[in-house]
Amino acid sequence: SSGINAEWPLRPGFKGESFDLMNFVKLAKIDLVGIINKQSVPIFEVARPLLITTFDVDFEVNRKHTNYVRNRLLKLASEYKDKVSFCMGDLNMTHWYAPDDRYNDTGVLMTVISKEGWEYTVPKDLPFNYENAKKVVEDIISGKIEAKPFQSEEPPVQKKRVQRVVAKTFHDIVLSEDKHTLIEFFSPYCGHCKALIPIYNELASRARKEPSLVIAKMDATANSVPRPFESRGFPTIYFVPKGKSTRPIKFEGDRTIEAFIKFMQENTKEDLKFVEPEEKYLKKKKVPTATLR
Repeated sequence: SSGINAEWPLRPGFKGESFDLMNFVKLAKIDLVGIINKQSVPIFEVARPLLITTFDVDFEVNRKHTNYVRNRLLKLASEYKDKVSFCMGDLNMTHWYAPDDRYNDTGVLMTVISKEGWEYTVPKDLPFNYENAKKVVEDIISGKIEAKPFQSEEPPVQKKRVQRVVAKTFHDIVLSEDKHTLIEFFSPYCGHCKALIPIYNELASRARKEPSLVIAKMDATANSVPRPFESRGFPTIYFVPKGKSTRPIKFEGDRTIEAFIKFMQENTKEDLKFVEPEEKYLKKKKVPTATLR
């Protein structure tokens, strides 16, 4: 199931801080309490903060328990729909959201995705019922539940044009409302990542005169990666257009200066400025001036 079902009450537009038509359209299609699966994750994770309940969801074999959970979530969603989003997922999604030491296949796992994209798993010894779920929702709204990255390096001193990001600084740097950001998730042990270093450094040099653009990187082996970003291979690169932090665009092209510049220009309405690199980056084969703005 995609989580979209004409027989279920549709969720009205979610109130956000700024209007985003694409997100509004996505949110209008989400059920009041929909079914989340690996294909529909990007749709649901737009609607943050999000309370996800995962268990043995089955409207045929496990109909009584599935309806028990769903009916209580529907009651909560009707009351808090403008502040928190709700969905259910099967045991595959339990494994998706919870490491092995934090889930119990026999119970209902409640996971919170914060507005910033971090996960918080409600202690599994808290049984699911309406009262406990309502307490979780109220704690989300009041800020008592503060989802944080599971791991983060300490923020480094910025010495180079490529900004080093850690989980603690991810929101302020990568998701800035007044900056475009190209973010690379890398592993220090990855050969492809090492090969990208001189290209990425030169790209940052070419972007040094563009105040609205940040070229950044984060060690995804030492820092948690927030939703909806994913890093299941290295390097993984996303472009986050200004004001569209909930809809990062994954880079799938050739890892060249020309391809990166074209990719960013195609995904923003602004005319980004790229210049000749500093002397130490100059090569015999230069980027054609037609690609520089």
